[in-house]
Amino acid sequence: ALNIHGLVIAYLGDYTKGVAMLKRALEIRKSLNDLHGASGTLNNIGILYDTQGDYPTAISYYEQALAILEQIHDSTDIVSSLNNIGVVYIFKGEYERSLEYSFKAVRIMDALHDSVGSAETKSNIASIFFRQGKYQTALEYSFQALPLLEKNERRYAVVATLNVIGSIYKTMGNPEIALQYLQRAKPIAEALGDKQQIAAVLQNIAMTFNDLKKNKEAADTYETLIDLLVETNDRFGLAAAYNNLANIYQGQGEQKKALDFFSKSLELKRAIGDQRGEALTLLNIGVIYQQRNELAAAVVRTQEAMRLASKLGDKEIEMTALGNLSGMLSQQGKYKQALRYLEQYSQLKDTLLNKEMTTQIAEMQTKYETEKKEKEIQLLKKEKEIQNLELARQKILQNSFIGGILLLSILAFVLFNRYRLKKRSEAALRDKNTQLQEANRIIEIERDKSEQLLLNVLPPSIAQRLKDKEETIADRFSEATILFADIAGFTKLSASTPADELVKILNNIFTQFDALTEKYHLEKIKTIGDCYMAVGGIPLLNSRHCEETVAMAFEMIGVMEKFNRERHFDVRVRIGINTGEVVAGVIGRKKFIYDLWGDVVNTASRMESHGEPSRIHVTESVYNKLRDQYVFEDRGTIEVKGKGFMRTYFVVEKKL
Repeated sequence: ALNIHGLVIAYLGDYTKGVAMLKRALEIRKSLNDLHGASGTLNNIGILYDTQGDYPTAISYYEQALAILEQIHDSTDIVSSLNNIGVVYIFKGEYERSLEYSFKAVRIMDALHDSVGSAETKSNIASIFFRQGKYQTALEYSFQALPLLEKNERRYAVVATLNVIGSIYKTMGNPEIALQYLQRAKPIAEALGDKQQIAAVLQNIAMTFNDLKKNKEAADTYETLIDLLVETNDRFGLAAAYNNLANIYQGQGEQKKALDFFSKSLELKRAIGDQRGEALTLLNIGVIYQQRNELAAAVVRTQEAMRLASKLGDKEIEMTALGNLSGMLSQQGKYKQALRYLEQYSQLKDTLLNKEMTTQIAEMQTKYETEKKEKEIQLLKKEKEIQNLELARQKILQNSFIGGILLLSILAFVLFNRYRLKKRSEAALRDKNTQLQEANRIIEIERDKSEQLLLNVLPPSIAQRLKDKEETIADRFSEATILFADIAGFTKLSASTPADELVKILNNIFTQFDALTEKYHLEKIKTIGDCYMAVGGIPLLNSRHCEETVAMAFEMIGVMEKFNRERHFDVRVRIGINTGEVVAGVIGRKKFIYDLWGDVVNTASRMESHGEPSRIHVTESVYNKLRDQYVFEDRGTIEVKGKGFMRTYFVVEKKL
């Protein structure tokens, strides 16, 4: 009675009284030597501390429960405790510890043949991989878990899994797909009446609306969300909501409001022990101080973030902090210190890039070698069959000859038989030779298909390096020109156009863009939704890369104008271009691509997003290279998200 009463009181909002009643229940269970009941009450106390954001205390109670369950060998409840501890470590940002407990739970459930329980834990594992930035792995675990959870009506876990899938697609730059999964989760969470799950889904929906630039929908959702988080005393969720609101205000240029909300978020993250979140928020505060030209404060906050990231072993955050510090100190005129941070940034970035790519290339090479060996084995089997047939033929011929000598009286019969057997053997041999030729032809066709597929996704020189078993493909180019093009008005068009027709339209446009990359010697890198990315000057060096990239951009605008005239549409292309030093290489485990990295790439993307439809928006570096060949319109100094203030230009036309 105390146990149930304590839980009810806590969920009604009085956690202090609820915990006190549970502790009284625990004392009674211990006095009765009721180990199983004591473990259950310890878990319940842990849940209440977990709900309040007191993670160290929650873990302490969960581990006490786990120790008792291991003592009495209760496998089912051991899994529950392992999952509880794993979830708390997620909130603390200690993802490797969380995975340790979660995988242990999966192994126990697999041994018990509990496929549904295993699916629930795999949903948690997907969440961890997502937080680590391993998006493909996170999706694999999510889609393994979701069908079983839906079939068995595990609605809490279904909501959590849909929420993770939506978050992954949002982070990967597919907000439309993300919103579909999140809106599937929302009514299920509301039907359950679980305020924490409703809040988690609402937060992701609000963020996705923001990505889709639906500001009113995002604001309304955040308003509902914050009220719910305050009501449930969810400090972790409230910290995230404050952080996201701050990002919205920062994007709108309202720096004071952004700083206020980031500060609220920082205070909560420190209180709940979310050290990774604290480091990220410190980075954001540093950027705002930098934008406000309060450089001393910016440096202090960013150095705090760097030290905290180093302590946590989070190299991505540490690398970002080093890059930001270099820029801040450079603005202060402290070039020696700025250079030191920039060198540390480059070393760390190269280390992360090499480590990731070495693993991915090794896996891809292993797969290539395995498939190659399978083909060779098939060919060897065919050859062995032919050899056996030839041996059989020779034996038959030998026996026929001996029989002819010994049985002269039936020579005619033997000769006839020999002739007939020879014909059959030769016919069989011809059939096997034909099969071998056909097998060789099929292998050659498959090899050509593989070759063509490789050349479709990689530049020829890079494809050859992969076939030559080069372990790491990562090259630094001192000069390249990057182009980003986004189809303005495509979202509106997609709302009124059937899906199959929409794909045909996009394919038609991008096919024409592909032809232009060949015409101007550019390399297509990838498409993301309705965004097209290409680069000039790599992997094959081309001294005219900048000029040819701009020339292609003008023809892309022409392609869209022709498309609008023929289809009576109003969709235009917005283009951004930048030139400078980049790193290029091959990434990916399954669907590998040739990709680019570097500040030049990020800036080119910003030129596109801050540009205007049917115009070519470029940086000062492009202007300096082409000002003698093209007419430019000086746009002046504008504030570029994540870059601060930059002087940019529109390319107007080629000089006569």
